[in-house]
Order: sequence, then C-alpha cells, then structure tokens
Amino acid sequence: MKIELITSGGVTGRGVGTVKIEGSDAVIDGTMTAELTDAEEARLACLPILRSTRSPHRTPDAIVYTLIVDGHRWTWSDVAAPPDFANWARTLLAIRERVIGQLPSSM
Repeated sequence: MKIELITSGGVTGRGVGTVKIEGSDAVIDGTMTAELTDAEEARLACLPILRSTRSPHRTPDAIVYTLIVDGHRWTWSDVAAPPDFANWARTLLAIRERVIGQLPSSM
C-alpha cells in the first residue's frame, strides 16, 4: 500500500508536515526515512478504506490535509474533518512525530 499525507495552510502556510509510506518505510517531510514499527503497521492496517467517499469541504485559514491512498485522493481541513479522515491524519502524524523525536539533539 502506498500512502501519502500532505499538509498545507495554517498560520505559517506550511502545514504540519508530510508523511509518505511505501511498504514498511516512512519518509518524513521528504528528508527523513524510518522503518515502521509493528504497532504502526497494525494501526495502518486497521484504518478504514475511504474509496468512494466525497472529499470534505475546505475551510479558509485552516490546515489543509491531502491524503492519497493507492492513487485515491481526498482533501479536507482541520476545522470540519470527518472522523475517518481525522483518524488517518492522526495515525500518520504520530508516525512523523515518532521519527522526528528520534533525531539526535544538536544541543
């Protein structure tokens, strides 16, 4: 399964990061690569399939999320995210946070 979450907008206009999953690898913000944990793979496998659902409406000045799963694309904002879409975003952004948290500190 190929999965990508892209975010944009918000106060900075840059969103909150990106996550791309291919096989058991996660690419974070286009620069960091890490292997998924067994728990992360299991969580991704349990997320609902969003095949024929219409994309929710975007809201100005909000963070915009674009989720691509095996070529299917949905876009929504953080203001009115349907639960299934929010679950996908939370799961993928938690993987991003784990990988970023493993980076060595420069201090």
